[in-house]
Amino acid sequence: MHPADTLHIKSNHVFYILTGSLLLLTSGFLVLSFLCPFATDNSYATTERTTNDDYYIETTTTDLNLSINTTPAGAQETASHDVIVKTDDPAGFTLTVSVNNDTSNALNLNGSTSATEKFAATSGTYTSPAALDDNAWGFADTLTKKDNDQWAAVPLLSSAQQIKQTSSATPSGDTTTVHYGIKAKYDGKHSNGNYSNTIVYSVTGNTIPATTLKQAAAKAGITTMQGLTQDVCTSADIWQSGEEDLTLTDTRDSSSYTIRKLADGNCWMVQNLRLINKTITSSDSDVSSNFTIPASSSSSGSGDGKWCAADSSACDNRHVARYNNNTNYGAYYNWYTATAGSGTYETNSGNVNYSICPKGWKLPTGGPSGQFKTLYTAYISNVSSFQTATLTGSGYWAGNVYNGALNDAGSYGYWWSRTANDANNAYNLYTRSGAVGPQDNNRKYIGFSVRCVLSSE
Repeated sequence: MHPADTLHIKSNHVFYILTGSLLLLTSGFLVLSFLCPFATDNSYATTERTTNDDYYIETTTTDLNLSINTTPAGAQETASHDVIVKTDDPAGFTLTVSVNNDTSNALNLNGSTSATEKFAATSGTYTSPAALDDNAWGFADTLTKKDNDQWAAVPLLSSAQQIKQTSSATPSGDTTTVHYGIKAKYDGKHSNGNYSNTIVYSVTGNTIPATTLKQAAAKAGITTMQGLTQDVCTSADIWQSGEEDLTLTDTRDSSSYTIRKLADGNCWMVQNLRLINKTITSSDSDVSSNFTIPASSSSSGSGDGKWCAADSSACDNRHVARYNNNTNYGAYYNWYTATAGSGTYETNSGNVNYSICPKGWKLPTGGPSGQFKTLYTAYISNVSSFQTATLTGSGYWAGNVYNGALNDAGSYGYWWSRTANDANNAYNLYTRSGAVGPQDNNRKYIGFSVRCVLSSE
């Protein structure tokens, strides 16, 4: 090589692409050529786009051309190209740069990392950029750095350097201009040939994959009880203490409820239903035909809306509901009302078909193999962990209504299942401080709370 030789950097681009929270890689060879006479450049720009179920990312890199004439005193030249990112990720993207290996960030003869002849990465770093060393190369991610001769070594792959982060979608394209510089000094130590390495631009969508139920529902645009799907529930992780809860609205009366995905893998209401004085339909509820939940009642006697204490169809097959003055407790329903009339005094075993739950939701099954028992078992039958996950707010121990009177409020909680034990009784869950009864059963005419599970069972 002699002082009139020309050094040439050319870029060729290869793409490896994944989207969402994964990595999008854009690779470009930097080839430093010692050619006499000067060879024709064959660098080119390229664009790649990928989409998945979430968001798309499209990346374009423009041409990069850099030529330099070496001198004994050392000559320096720079060139720039653009990395243009288009994405509909609402959280934006993060762009990093590195070489494509963890062995060498030099420009190596013929691209071989084992070559002894190379142009080293400059000694400047991203946090402490510096003027280029003799026979070294580097990059600058701003025009100010470039104009002030402040360069950094392109790091190894495992230490990729972030050079851009946005916080919103960029469908029209966001441009990052990356500058490259080289300082070549004739020293008689470099053979004629191509000196190269591969630059990797890594573009990552900033949206965090949905993990909590709240994130999964927000990602799917779900705001109502009736809108929550099994697929969304399945995609979320099990609720953990301290996690921000999902709140959904029941379209039937605009009441809002806290929803959690519990340890059995199902999504549950963890607040008591408070729907009364409403005719529900198959379009919004777990029923096949219209069913009327009566107005609030606190009286006893005969007829719909009246509570009584007797084991007979006269008491068990009537519409009875009550909304307590303490709204935290929710409403109380006899079993006939809780099952939307599909569970009667005559139902002496098995699961009934319908309930007053929102459409897509059901009363849990009860008994020794029911969903209440399965849920409790999923918490290793540990009372504390079960109650921490399933009891939220101040009204979970709502007590019960018997013969028109409220009992045990603040001390016990009772929730109907949709499973009959015999003509007189249906299974339920009960809790109190330090105890859980996941396969309890009680008289069908008593007023218990209702919580629903998102279930196809």
